[in-house]
Amino acid sequence: PPLPLRRLTGTPTVLNLWATWCAPCRDELPALARLHRAGAGKVRVLGVVTQDSAGAAVSYAADTGLPFPSLEDRDGELLRALRRPALPVTVLLAADGAVAKVYQGRPLTDATLRDLVRDGLGVDVG
Repeated sequence: PPLPLRRLTGTPTVLNLWATWCAPCRDELPALARLHRAGAGKVRVLGVVTQDSAGAAVSYAADTGLPFPSLEDRDGELLRALRRPALPVTVLLAADGAVAKVYQGRPLTDATLRDLVRDGLGVDVG
């Protein structure tokens, strides 16, 4: 069954929908990995492998050293629920589980991700 976003409570969360076949996703995953390390204890980073195979995602994560966990959404239900046509999509969830912001645009860099988290979640990760 799908995981309701409202169940992701307690810690502000950056939820990134990605796939191994998505070049912009691969471009921004290193910035998300650095955010995971820099924001430890302040912000949670979770991936959502979207419309991709778990095997490909696990292999890619192992090869690139992705340090954060990813959920699987093989059918793209969350992408459709967010009414987004393509990947990557980043969802900022407040500590109460409410959607604070949905970002879709140029691949995230360290600076744009830091700004998004500060402005959208009120968390400064330095």
